[in-house]
Amino acid sequence: MRNLNHLKYGIADYWYAKVITMFSKNNLRVYSVYPSLMLYQHNANIHWYFGGNRGKYNHPVFNFIVEGNFEGNQYIEELFKDKIDTLRLQNVTLLKVPEFKFDDVHKKPLLCNPGN
Repeated sequence: MRNLNHLKYGIADYWYAKVITMFSKNNLRVYSVYPSLMLYQHNANIHWYFGGNRGKYNHPVFNFIVEGNFEGNQYIEELFKDKIDTLRLQNVTLLKVPEFKFDDVHKKPLLCNPGN
């Protein structure tokens, strides 16, 4: 999968996240979340989501979601409203969304620029 449209870090359900990250030839990082978009920390390092100046991928700013099992997810629609661009690649649908980071207290996404 090419780094289309300046994709940075993404989120998906566990199976999509695991496979895309493992087999990406372009170091694309996709991390697991629950349907509520809260972190899914099984087989994950908490620093992947928040950075904390650790490791190679130390300042994650997310900007896409692998739709997969999230189709019609109300949390995604509420957070990103009408700022979602749909990209279809073979058998995967990506939702390009405004940049967000994870809140380390509530473990949920927060928009980087909520006014835009």
